[in-house]
Amino acid sequence: MATDTEGEFVTKEADILRMFRQAKQQMAPVTLVFPERHRSLTTYLVEIKPRERLLVLDEPMPKVMARYLAAGESFTLETYFDGVRIRARQLSARSIGTNADPRYECPLPIELYYLQRRKSFRASARRSLIVDARVVSESGEARYGVLRDMSVEGCRLEFEGDLTEFYTQQDETLAIELTFPNETQLSFQANMLRSDYDDSTGVTGIGCQYTALLAQLEVQFSAIVTDLQRDHINFVKNGGNRDEIPARFLLPNGEVPTRFKPHRNKAAGVPKASAKTPELSAPVDSSAAWRNTLAAVRKQQANNKAEVSTELVESLRTLSQAWNQDRFGLLLLSRIRSKDNSDIEQRLATSLVQADHQVRSPSAKNAYADAGITPWMTHALLRRLGAKEQPMAKLISAVDRLAYKVVDDQVFYRPTAALGALHKQEAFDARLIQQLIATQGLYPLGSCVRLSNGCAGLVLRHNDKNHPTRVRQLYKLSEQSPLPPRDIDLVGEAIEVEGPADPVKLGLPVELLRPAVRA
Repeated sequence: MATDTEGEFVTKEADILRMFRQAKQQMAPVTLVFPERHRSLTTYLVEIKPRERLLVLDEPMPKVMARYLAAGESFTLETYFDGVRIRARQLSARSIGTNADPRYECPLPIELYYLQRRKSFRASARRSLIVDARVVSESGEARYGVLRDMSVEGCRLEFEGDLTEFYTQQDETLAIELTFPNETQLSFQANMLRSDYDDSTGVTGIGCQYTALLAQLEVQFSAIVTDLQRDHINFVKNGGNRDEIPARFLLPNGEVPTRFKPHRNKAAGVPKASAKTPELSAPVDSSAAWRNTLAAVRKQQANNKAEVSTELVESLRTLSQAWNQDRFGLLLLSRIRSKDNSDIEQRLATSLVQADHQVRSPSAKNAYADAGITPWMTHALLRRLGAKEQPMAKLISAVDRLAYKVVDDQVFYRPTAALGALHKQEAFDARLIQQLIATQGLYPLGSCVRLSNGCAGLVLRHNDKNHPTRVRQLYKLSEQSPLPPRDIDLVGEAIEVEGPADPVKLGLPVELLRPAVRA
């Protein structure tokens, strides 16, 4: 049996219970080692009793050795799940079952040895190397720490002070942004496996496992791990030869960093992450970004590859910048379809709505907020959404199919009518429809509405509550005649939306939206 020299000890009862629950949920085999007899048994956790502080074990195998357990002999309990090994020593059990259903009960350990093992090599960052880490929780709160080690599967981050109360939820999804000394950055999503606090150093550490990795990110992680390994060898063998330090660990001017302390976390509350933090400050041509992404999706589909291409990754990244820059304009672009309304157009447009909904939904996990819409769009395009997101994806696709109608080679968009039809048919849960309306509005961008001034037009902008605030006025209802296009501010002109209008009857195709996307 391995010695307890690499990992650490956990003494908080909540952490111990959490780990055993995870082992039980994953049906991880439990090994019981009897040191004095040099024998071991294999069993499973069948129940955890937190109030009584007890663990219930199934009948062990081999059965002939169960007598050691029934006799109350001391044993060491070990199990392994998700790259984590836990071990508790000097336990004993008593029989609580029957001959037909033998079970054993042992006390919850007061101390648990914990070791996070990864299948891949884990490279440590030297103490004098500061790689800043900005970590945003699901609630939108941010904390600042440093990278302590990394593999292609996960990483460990450290923070000054006791933040264990802040990092309490195991499997919480975190948005992490690393900033290297040369000012390059890397953003990704990870699940927190556990947190711990070292009284002697005053440092909180969290172990994370990457989730929803793109191919490009995997390559970057591998390169960083290699650089960390090279850097470590350089400082151990060469004393830190300047010429051997990887470029990402040097300042932009090529000098060796002199800052050896991480950024401190403010005692006061930190602002919540914004879903519209721009990835790059340079302006992006939304129309060109949309066309390029359509071409990349078409090429990806033609090649029939399971993994996302570099071209698609880059085009989606640019599209995310366009979304940050002008969300309304990009969504309006996605409403304009060809009369064929090809599968590529539909896939990209519905993926955009799915991503927009996920990032903006108050009930959704917004760990992707800092990464923009890129991860969600990638998963939607490759049909890799999780079970929780699939019902919404199906609803969005159904609305899209019903909303478009081609008449005399002109394309019309009727999303409000499509939502009403699906609700009437009871094809989807009403709560799901309400969730979509909460982020896209009852009158989505591009929809045709009837105004209190006796006119009708197409919605161009929403307020924070997703109510129309700007409309392209195009038709005089009382005179049943078209009007010269005019973009009106509903609030400024004291005009209200009275309800939906039928763009087919009024002759208002989606092409009339086109100038608005450049506004």
